Amino acid sequence: MKLASLGASAALVLVIAASTGAAQTAPPPGPAPASEATRAGQRAAVKTLPPEGTRDAADSVRGFLATRKEPLIRAPNIGELFSPQVAAFIGVDADPCDEGNINNGSANRPTNCLEFVAPGFDSSDFLTAFVTGTSGGNPDLIAETSDSFTIGGVFEPKGILGGALDGLVVIADYYDIEITDAVGSLTGAAIASACVDLPSTDNQFCDAIQRDPNNGGAISGFTSGNINLAVLRARGVDFEARYTFDAPFGDGDWGRFRLRAAGTRFLERFTESDPVIAQTIAAEPDPLQQELLIADQATVSDLLGVVGIPEWIVNFGVNWEVGKLNIGWTGRFEDSALQFTNAAATDVVIENGAVVVRPNENLADPSQLTTGTGFEQDLSFSYDVLDNVQFFGGINNLTDQEPFLGSLARPSSPRGRFFFLGISGSF
Repeated sequence: MKLASLGASAALVLVIAASTGAAQTAPPPGPAPASEATRAGQRAAVKTLPPEGTRDAADSVRGFLATRKEPLIRAPNIGELFSPQVAAFIGVDADPCDEGNINNGSANRPTNCLEFVAPGFDSSDFLTAFVTGTSGGNPDLIAETSDSFTIGGVFEPKGILGGALDGLVVIADYYDIEITDAVGSLTGAAIASACVDLPSTDNQFCDAIQRDPNNGGAISGFTSGNINLAVLRARGVDFEARYTFDAPFGDGDWGRFRLRAAGTRFLERFTESDPVIAQTIAAEPDPLQQELLIADQATVSDLLGVVGIPEWIVNFGVNWEVGKLNIGWTGRFEDSALQFTNAAATDVVIENGAVVVRPNENLADPSQLTTGTGFEQDLSFSYDVLDNVQFFGGINNLTDQEPFLGSLARPSSPRGRFFFLGISGSF
């Protein structure tokens, strides 16, 4: 659908699309799921956290304006539901109700543990080094739900400046995607802790822990594996510009140039996979303390700006095609990012009645807090000797860019500058 024209014949093309979720056949009967009240409470608590998430770049459809009128639903797959149960183990000292662990969880843990064990419980008095349980699929998983908004456009000018821009294509997409009830996996120890750290023991985690009253209430078994636990969110802008034109020199037989720049501006990358934290935040009666908990958890769950997820990533390319010869240059820019997680790089404190996030002054070497920007460049060429024979070569990592401290891949590999030559063909 053509909505507007620009210049002589430039057009901005937008398409509106909607997607809906399909109903999923209920899984076969299995162990009793958590109550709907428990699930609803957890989902409500998660919504009190800051925006969260991740994104699959494929969800951004270039050249289209798309809004989801209804949530997109992903039903658990066969493996997540019904993968075989295999043996799993946790250390006996992982029992959250052990006297050495009872004060290491939420404020709910000491009271909730009294439902299962006596005061001063020592798990080592009843069991050996390990507790055996199972890990595998979970037939009680519910569907993941995704709310997304994507808007984008394609600009192709025609007839502007005497046709000088006829080879230009500009693409931009904005996306905002949130996934709730994302399927993840928890260990037996994490499930045991979640059971007693939530405000009530009437939850899906306690249903997965077995305790033996004949051994003082010690854990005697558990079921771990897949569970609906995560909330994910990402926002950003994908962009690309391509320009193809004849060589501006010679008599028209000097080939064509192809220029390209494409990248991503990440605005938000957040994930929260601990429902205990969500409910702990929701249950905090002191507004200032609640704000502190939210800010502290944000530094843990905020993935934006750490190694691998910088705010900017841009790829560049220039190709000159003349006859059977192709010469190319590529570059990759990566914005400076934290060498450490946000949690390690920051401290969250209350100062003068307000929550403050500040740099962690206890880092061994604050000068190494960030990676600095990275820019790797490659040169290459190819020549068609025959229709089915090609000679090629080039230089990878032209400027001998070193990888970031602690990384073997970003923005370049540790191999350094690399020269190559080769010949290929089919006979």
